[in-house]
Amino acid sequence: MSEHKKWLDTVIPQIIGNIEPHMEDVCYELIRDDHRLLTNIFFVCVKYRQRTNGLIKQLSLVIKKPRGITLRDVVYTIPQFRNEILFYKTYCQSSENFPRCFYAYESSSLLACNSVIALENVQDRGFKDSPCTFNVPHDYVLAVMRALGRFHAKGYVMKEKMRTEFFHLASRFQKIKFIEFKLVKAILKESAIQVVNYLRDHGHDAHFCDKLEVLFSKMYEETMLRLFEPAEPLSTICHGDLTLDNMFFKTQSNGRVDAMLIDFACLTYNRPVIDLSTFLCLSCTNETIRNKLPEILRIYHSALTDYMLQEGVQDIQQYSYAAILDDYKRGCLIGFIIAAFYLPCMLRHVNFDLTLDIELSVYKYMSCKNSSVHKNSVMKILTDLLLQMHEDGCLDHFL
Repeated sequence: MSEHKKWLDTVIPQIIGNIEPHMEDVCYELIRDDHRLLTNIFFVCVKYRQRTNGLIKQLSLVIKKPRGITLRDVVYTIPQFRNEILFYKTYCQSSENFPRCFYAYESSSLLACNSVIALENVQDRGFKDSPCTFNVPHDYVLAVMRALGRFHAKGYVMKEKMRTEFFHLASRFQKIKFIEFKLVKAILKESAIQVVNYLRDHGHDAHFCDKLEVLFSKMYEETMLRLFEPAEPLSTICHGDLTLDNMFFKTQSNGRVDAMLIDFACLTYNRPVIDLSTFLCLSCTNETIRNKLPEILRIYHSALTDYMLQEGVQDIQQYSYAAILDDYKRGCLIGFIIAAFYLPCMLRHVNFDLTLDIELSVYKYMSCKNSSVHKNSVMKILTDLLLQMHEDGCLDHFL
């Protein structure tokens, strides 16, 4: 019997007992599992009998536990699970467009692998993965903007109406230690400088490339920390990892596509550009960003202000479209930096070796990324993205 099977045999009765105290004859089928860099995810179908009336009940669950091969891995995964448990226990409302949380337990010891989150499988409600891993259809992009606008607005409403409680909640979010890991810092720098070298090799202006190299040589200390610094009044509760892997989509009967955000392990108090640029740089072509960015941001802004007005916040001048656009231009470089590292994984060209601990897995990912047969096509996407940011004035206050 595998370790995962033993663990599921123990934890599933606890989960069902939390949902239905009077139950018996609990059994389950493991439909599939999904092992990611920091998390193990199990999709299970659970059946049980209600003791009070003998009825057989069936429930589809998504059960998450931290991945930890070494103690060092556990140190990286603890903050993520704390953030997601905090989201579901103190911030998320059952009536909102998020997966329902049935059970959440945080281990009080360093044995973080004992922590668990059990969620509804929203695919039973008709939600599905994105139809593609990059260059998503435009109506899907707009669906994400509507969902993200409401998500950020939820934070603004709490910030306006319950300021003390809001900042207490924000202070409880855990920093993701994985980002502070020395190898990741070095890899982020290397990934960005590789794009500069590609620009040099293809005859781009040497002075511009020199300035970029100076900027990226101090990637973490000056650029990343500066971009991740909250700024008022626009900072709100951000998702922190807004990739296509962390959302589902559903096409309604009228043809409209709606999005649902999932996986709140990287919640952070920060500027909306953190989420906006991450999603756009990892999901959309440069052509889409160049031609449709104003429309995309207006859909986001409309959803944001509509939610705030609906919740009784009338003074929304500081959240104007102009303010959102300016924030995007000043901070969208963060999306490029993340894409320089992670885009090959989103394109499914390279993946992480999950037989290794987290640090070794990242190191091997970078090695495979640099030798991938798709390297030049990825570099072309990244250089086009960076040049477009330069053309739009998004690098002016960095260079």
